[in-house]
Amino acid sequence: MPGGMAFISLNLPLAEAFTPQASAEAEALGFFFCGVVPEKLASGDLLRLQYWNGFAVAATSVETASDWGAKVLEYVAAKAAERQKNAG
Repeated sequence: MPGGMAFISLNLPLAEAFTPQASAEAEALGFFFCGVVPEKLASGDLLRLQYWNGFAVAATSVETASDWGAKVLEYVAAKAAERQKNAG
């Protein structure tokens, strides 16, 4: 993407009480679940969300290695479809 950010990562500490609300508000802005990074912070794990600016990846092009990964992919794909529906 010339002249712009391809994606933005948002890291939220899972040990903080504000994280569920912040995550919900970020999702309303178009961020989606990317992963959990264990023991990244002094307080413990962090939740990583991403926002893709102007590009999309087809869920059918993603391969997962576990049932849990497939469920995460399903969740992210559903959120992406919801964003597209609300945008158009």
